[in-house]
Amino acid sequence: MARSRNGSRASTPLIGGIFAVAAVAIFDACPSFVSTVLRSSVSTPLVARGAARGMAEKKKAPNVDFKINDEIRCSEVRLIAELSDDPNEKEMKEMNEVLQTKDALSRASARGLDLIMINEDAEIPIVKIVGAGKYAYDQKKKDKAMTAKGKAPKMKEVKMSYVIGDHDMQTHIRKIEKWFQGPQGSKQQVQIKIVMKGRTRMFENQARELIERVRKDVAPFGKAAGGETGNYVKKDGRGDLLMLLSHGSDIKLLKEIKAEAEQAGLLDDDEEEEEEEEEDEDDEGDADEEEEAGPPADASLLQEMKELEAEFEETKQDLLDCGIKPGQIASQEEMRDLNSRMSALKTKIAAR
Repeated sequence: MARSRNGSRASTPLIGGIFAVAAVAIFDACPSFVSTVLRSSVSTPLVARGAARGMAEKKKAPNVDFKINDEIRCSEVRLIAELSDDPNEKEMKEMNEVLQTKDALSRASARGLDLIMINEDAEIPIVKIVGAGKYAYDQKKKDKAMTAKGKAPKMKEVKMSYVIGDHDMQTHIRKIEKWFQGPQGSKQQVQIKIVMKGRTRMFENQARELIERVRKDVAPFGKAAGGETGNYVKKDGRGDLLMLLSHGSDIKLLKEIKAEAEQAGLLDDDEEEEEEEEEDEDDEGDADEEEEAGPPADASLLQEMKELEAEFEETKQDLLDCGIKPGQIASQEEMRDLNSRMSALKTKIAAR
């Protein structure tokens, strides 16, 4: 045990133990007093900062990966764009202004908008002032467009037996046509597989005839890889026959099919009808031609309306997913534009 300056032994452990017992007794007697003292020891600015951070987290739109408001901790920022303060305009005003972060936050808060971090790695971090939900929606829209533009759809596969029936065969053909007419049909690929199991490998010639039939049936909207050289049928390790189709009409094959039909005398009646129709069209005036074009135009308008309605619902859901409230959906620029296009299309359809 150590000695004090006056030579007496120090009783530090004993004194510490007394203080510990006293502290426990005080806490048991007055817990509210102790908790009040502890709360008062916390810095008021830290409490305020924590509350502000909590508000920022509540305000932050869902499913976003950018920093917003009080999550931005740098001392200064470069403001490159701000939502126009004109209520009739929903466009961003470009600028290049260096501000203290606290001033930029106050500026955004005063307008009921958010300070959005665009590039944190720049020498002076880059920000914009805009609604978090609106910014998240725009980013999602851009990402979706880039994905649709750059990413090819997954290859489809159709499996058949060499003894497939006509009805099942036509069902597969319609399915292939639907795939090629889809939103990403121009990039779609479809693999036809004729499954050859066990003894069925003895009937490879029949399977190749089936593949040739499929190739002709899909010629108006799909073409076989290697069709130009005649090497369009492949065989995998199991002995199944494969043919890869891509989007587009097989012009060469269609001409061959037409020539075969003419040679067999299957198009004579059709050709006579076409000649008669051409003569009738020469005799008729432009007004009659416009009337003949009417029904297809009506069908086209109806199809356009159907696509517009689908786009309307998709855009509405995207806005909701980005945190924009249902009551604010109608006021968004995208929805106003879609409503305007829909009204104009309805007017055009009604005039028919």
